[in-house]
Amino acid sequence: MTFRTLAGQPAGAVHGRAVTAAIALSALAMGAGIPAYLAVVGDGAAAVCALPVTVALAALFFARKKTFFFLVLAARSACDLVFESVRASVAGGGPGIGGIVNASIIGIALFMISKDEVVRRKPFLMAWAWFFCTTAYGFLLAPSKGESLRLILAWVSNFAVFYCAATFVTSMKDFRTVLRVIVASSLIPVAYGMVQVAQAGLGALSSSRIQGTFTHPNIFAFYLAFVICIVFYQLKSPLQGGGMVRKTALVAWMAVLSGMLVCTQTRSAWLVCMAMFLCFGVLFERRYLLYLLVSCCLVLLVEPIRDRIIDLSAPEVVTSQTKLDSFRWRVELWTAALEWMDPKRALFGYGIGAFSENAPVFFARGDGIHWDAHNVYVQWLFDVGLLGLAAYVWIHARLLYLLRNLAQVDRMLRFIVMVTVVSYLTVSFSDNMIFYLAFNWYYWLFLGAVSSLPGVPVDAPRPEQPGQESASAFVVCR
Repeated sequence: MTFRTLAGQPAGAVHGRAVTAAIALSALAMGAGIPAYLAVVGDGAAAVCALPVTVALAALFFARKKTFFFLVLAARSACDLVFESVRASVAGGGPGIGGIVNASIIGIALFMISKDEVVRRKPFLMAWAWFFCTTAYGFLLAPSKGESLRLILAWVSNFAVFYCAATFVTSMKDFRTVLRVIVASSLIPVAYGMVQVAQAGLGALSSSRIQGTFTHPNIFAFYLAFVICIVFYQLKSPLQGGGMVRKTALVAWMAVLSGMLVCTQTRSAWLVCMAMFLCFGVLFERRYLLYLLVSCCLVLLVEPIRDRIIDLSAPEVVTSQTKLDSFRWRVELWTAALEWMDPKRALFGYGIGAFSENAPVFFARGDGIHWDAHNVYVQWLFDVGLLGLAAYVWIHARLLYLLRNLAQVDRMLRFIVMVTVVSYLTVSFSDNMIFYLAFNWYYWLFLGAVSSLPGVPVDAPRPEQPGQESASAFVVCR
C-alpha cells in the first residue's frame, strides 16, 4: 500500500525531497560559515580540525552516551596539548574544545542523575555534596572568580566521570571495559613519550624530563604509575582471566610503562610503584620482594638514575633569592604560608585561588611568582579552611569504607584500590594533584567503576592451577 499526501504525491517521495533539501541547506550553511570559522580560529591544524571533531562527537553524544563516554576517556590522555593549542588559537583564549568535552561529560552525568534512583547512590553522593558545599563558599571568598570557577568546574567534571562510571558499570564485563579503556588510553601518550626520548637521546635520563602528551612530567609520571597498577591488577586477578598471549602482552606493556616512568624523572612516582610491589610481595607473593630487590640494584647501575635518587640536595628551584632542592623549597613555601595565615581564617580559608594570589606576599623568596602550594592539604587549608580540607579527605575515606568488604570476592582488587587511594593521598603532600584534570579523570573513572560493584554479579574466578577452588558466582560487598 502506498500512502499519498494531500497533493497526491507518495509520502516517501516527499520525505526524501525534504531530507535532500535539509542536507543541501546544511551544506550551504557550512560552506558559508567555514571562512568565518577560520577567521576566528586561525589556520592551525588543531584549530581547523576542532570543528569536524566537535560535530562528530556531538552526533555520538546524542546517539550513544555510554559509547561517547568511554571513547572520550580512552582519548583524553592524549588531548592536553591539543586542547591547549586550540584554546590558544581561538580568539579571546576561551575554553575551546576541551571545555566542550568537559561540559558534555557533565551533561551526561546530569542526564543519568535525572533518570537514576538517587537514593541508591546516597552513600557517596552525600560525601561529594559536602565537598561541593565547601567549594561554594570558597568561590564566594575567592579573589579571582574566573580562576575559582574554572577549578570548581574541573572538579564537577571529576564527579561527573565518577558518577557516569558508577552508573554505566552494571556487570563485570563493563568493569573489564573500564580497565581496558584505562590501559588503551596510555598508547598515544607513551608513543609520544618515546618520540621525546628519541629526540632527547641520553638526556632523557639526565637533564631532560619526558612529559608525553601531558603538560608536565609529574602529571605523566603519576598517570603512568596508575596505569601500571591497573595492568598489574589485570595480570594477577583471577577474575580477569585471559590466556598466555594476553598476559605476555600485558607484561611487555608494563615493562614499557615502567621504562617511560623512569624517563619522567619523578621520584615520588617511582616510590609509589616500588611501594605497590613491596606491599604485594609482603601480602601476596614473597618472590616479588626478590624481584624488587634485583630491579632496584639494576636500576641503580644507571648513573643518571642513581644520581637522581642519591643526590637529593641538588638545587632544583633556582631564583634570584632561592637555590634549594625541591623538598626544602616546598617546606619553606608551606611554612611561610601557614605562618602568614590568620588563625581566624582557619575554618573557612581565604577563598579558592587565594594561596597563589598571596604567594608573592608571604613568600618573599619566590621572586614575585604566584606559586601554588605543591601540597593539596596546605593549599586547601589556606583556600577553603579546615571544613574544606575535611570534606576533601572524607570523599576518599568514605569510599574506602564502602568498599571495605571487597576482599570477600577479589583480594587483589581491594589491594589495588587501597594502593591507588593511599598513593593519591600521599603524593598530594608534595604535588598539586587537585589541578591535574586529565589524571584525575582516570583516577575517578576507576574508583567510580569499583564503587558500582556492590550488588553486581561477578563471574567465577578461573583456576590458575588444578585443584584451585572456584565458585559459580559471587556478589561483591553487599
